[in-house]
Amino acid sequence: MEKNTPITVPALTSLATAFLLSVTLLGGCGLPADNAADPVIDAGTASGAQSQDGSHAVSETQNGAQTDNAGQSFGGKALSQEDSSLLAALQEASEEEVLLFDCADYDNDGVREAFAFTGTRQDGYLKGHIWFAGAGGTQQLTPRRQTPDGQTVGDQPEYFQDRSAVLETADGLCYWYVETDGASSTLSFLWGIQDGSPYETVLSGKGMNLTKDGNDNFFLTQSSFDGGTDGTGHSYKPCYFYYAGGAFHEYGSCPLTQEEFLALEGAADCIAPFQAENYWIREIWLRGNGLIQVNMTDNSLNKTVACAMEDGSLAVISENDGLSGTLIGEIVSADWFGGQNALQSLWDQKNNGQDGLFAALQPNENAWYDLNGDGLPEMICFKTDYDEESYRSEGISIEIDGREVWSLKQGAAGYYVWVTDLDAADGKKELVLKGQEENDCIFMLKLLSYENDALKELGDLAETSVLNGTGNLYRISSWDEGYGNYIKIPGDGTLSVWADTPVFVNGLGCYYVKLSFRCSDNGFTQLQQDEYEMKVPWMYGEPFVYTAQAALPFFDSPEDQPSGVPSFILDPGDQMYCLALAPCTEELIFVKMERTDGSEKGWMLFSETQLFTELPGWG
Repeated sequence: MEKNTPITVPALTSLATAFLLSVTLLGGCGLPADNAADPVIDAGTASGAQSQDGSHAVSETQNGAQTDNAGQSFGGKALSQEDSSLLAALQEASEEEVLLFDCADYDNDGVREAFAFTGTRQDGYLKGHIWFAGAGGTQQLTPRRQTPDGQTVGDQPEYFQDRSAVLETADGLCYWYVETDGASSTLSFLWGIQDGSPYETVLSGKGMNLTKDGNDNFFLTQSSFDGGTDGTGHSYKPCYFYYAGGAFHEYGSCPLTQEEFLALEGAADCIAPFQAENYWIREIWLRGNGLIQVNMTDNSLNKTVACAMEDGSLAVISENDGLSGTLIGEIVSADWFGGQNALQSLWDQKNNGQDGLFAALQPNENAWYDLNGDGLPEMICFKTDYDEESYRSEGISIEIDGREVWSLKQGAAGYYVWVTDLDAADGKKELVLKGQEENDCIFMLKLLSYENDALKELGDLAETSVLNGTGNLYRISSWDEGYGNYIKIPGDGTLSVWADTPVFVNGLGCYYVKLSFRCSDNGFTQLQQDEYEMKVPWMYGEPFVYTAQAALPFFDSPEDQPSGVPSFILDPGDQMYCLALAPCTEELIFVKMERTDGSEKGWMLFSETQLFTELPGWG
């Protein structure tokens, strides 16, 4: 797919329609035993046909009983000599009946290979094992992916639907698709071949009902329990992908503020019917395929409203229960494919403002990132022991690939987990874990790495000395409210935060100061500066104006105080802004200020004495 190829509203609607078809029979009762709700593998063309743009559609294989014991045909279709040899090899190696069998030149090297499922035919589903046959012989395959509830898909027999498909891509590569059997949800598995060996693609085991249109666009249905705000209510939501450069990519997303969303033509009309039913906006995501997903709730139920541009105005194309977002963070793309419109300008503006990876995880929801740098994303899930009576979490546990690797039993108002990339050059990702109290004070802000199947603590910002030992990180404000990033981690081994009043001085009031740190084997170390940027208030509105209530001397540098000669005197009633901070002692700080007209700047020592008529409130 060419970059910036527009995805039109009809195309998005086609995908949405295919998604609805694929989950309609799920309803509240799950898939029927006879698998009537087979996935819509090709949303834009008839199964096995070629799409209008020349790319290949998914060739669906209807697998019936073998009709020729000699291996010369399968499912009523004659096999070539090469394919017959592969079938015979699989029959001999598995010592079971071959129930699904698909041959193709999967890696486009001129030699055909085969994937198969062997075992027994049950009442409406298949029970058995996955096998592969190629030039190097046969081997039984064990899916390395895991189910959404964290249960390992191991050596035990697999349960699959009685169908499979060969997915052909425009670059000549092929992938083998099968779908597990299930009651209320299933899993799509997608295998490819690289260097003669079979492997599972990054999409494998991540969702259900893999669907493809005629332009190498795909989606997986995410099955989760977020239809209700209490963690109940089964929901099914589409997650969007595309194929390019021999790999699968997920259309990226960036958050929009409510103001940014409502400034778009037609946005208010899209959500008005839901607001009339007492739904309010939780979060808004702009996707790289030109889709806007508005997550809403009425404090009991969750709902996603999907909108796209049509003739210069936003229009609703679908709505689903639950909350939508990206599914596989490791393959999220920052490219834009949604056409040239107001959304593209907004996308470029938002993405240019982001710096480094900092992705929030949701409790009890799986996310996939490569934590240890081995090239394979781990499945990450964190869980909290939430007590509804006290509105507190009694502890937290983190699971990697379905196995608990870290836990803490300690009460907190809330626990939060992010995935970040401390060092973009090492191929690894890290976890940021925050524990917070009701007053927004943090008691824990740890950076964790995944090594040797265990989480290792790299450091805790809440325990790190700041401002030459004179301050503490009691509270931290989000780095940028527009993106929701709590910490700035550019990927060079450093990180930065906006510390909320790390040194309490009553004469100054509340303020925010930018502090940067480097992580090493000894934990976090604050990067020392001559002065540290300040903000009062933190983000929005005009800077806080300090009005002098007495004559105040200002100096060229902190070192000039108190015995030096002032550079200027601030008269009573004159007004100043805060610019920067320099540490002094636990109860004293130097602050650089500027006249509101910009004419003079200088430093002054702040203490408990109030020197200005009004001060910004705490918090």
